[in-house]
Amino acid sequence: MDEKYILAYFNTPEQAENIRQQLATQEGIVDLQIDRIGLYPGPEPAHFTNTITGEFAGLASITTDSTPSHPDARVMMAAHPSASGMSDSPDDTIRGRDILLTVVVQPRLYDSVRQMIRSAGGLV
Repeated sequence: MDEKYILAYFNTPEQAENIRQQLATQEGIVDLQIDRIGLYPGPEPAHFTNTITGEFAGLASITTDSTPSHPDARVMMAAHPSASGMSDSPDDTIRGRDILLTVVVQPRLYDSVRQMIRSAGGLV
């Protein structure tokens, strides 16, 4: 079976969930998935870090809200403008569309689903 894929970006999980619920009722939708994406790999920190006691991975884990998987990644993350605040960056990922809705759809529905997503505030 032929399938087409749509990657749509939203500002909030609620926006993505609303359109996901609408699309889930349609015949011809093969799969739907919502994820949060970010600039850095790794999970979000599991607990609040205490900088006074020294129980934190470093500057990057505090300012970018992610847990680096390797010590070398910590250095690169800490050097990014979103961590240091010392520079402006055109790829400001703190604000913006970090919610990803992935839709697998039959080709005949592709254009109409894209239009529905755009109407719901998604960026396709």
